[in-house]
Amino acid sequence: MFSVNIDKLVATTPAQEKAYKELCNRVLAKGRKYKTLAVIGESGYALRLAAAIVDAGNKVLFVDADVTTPEFMGKYRLGKNLVGLCEYLDGTQDDDKIRCLTNRSDLNIIFSGESSRQTLSQSDEDRLRKFLDDNMDDYDYIILEAGKSAEVARNCRASLVLIDDSEYSPRDAREKIEFYDNEGCLVLGVVITNA
Repeated sequence: MFSVNIDKLVATTPAQEKAYKELCNRVLAKGRKYKTLAVIGESGYALRLAAAIVDAGNKVLFVDADVTTPEFMGKYRLGKNLVGLCEYLDGTQDDDKIRCLTNRSDLNIIFSGESSRQTLSQSDEDRLRKFLDDNMDDYDYIILEAGKSAEVARNCRASLVLIDDSEYSPRDAREKIEFYDNEGCLVLGVVITNA
């Protein structure tokens, strides 16, 4: 297990900090009923939300569950041979071997790993669900960056859909909610982002 400094990845402007606090308060208002939360859409927002939830006094596990790309690993320039969620799903690593500490004592990270895939198989989903169940008692919240994966989101207790402000329309938001609802995801709401 090793440690990473996440300060640059979670840095926000004062206006962004206010927006994340408000979003955090809305998530926390739902209570611990939704301990596992998938954030669907553009990357980076889920980690900032996880940091805001930690700042509100909670212990959080952030999982880069967008297995189609190892984006967070690239940002850290951690190189090859870093195991993560993909290796856990493959059955080649135990969950305690893929967890990374951060410079925030109540925030741990699991990277996506090296072996990217286009989608999750049924056995991947079964292992993901087991992973979430096994870790739920150790954290107040588990926040997953899902990319556009309904396979990840439907294995969480709830999800948020992110839509960029430039692409937002009420019709588009309804269609995205309907799509993820039909895929078995509980969508708590839509978050309109503007960088």
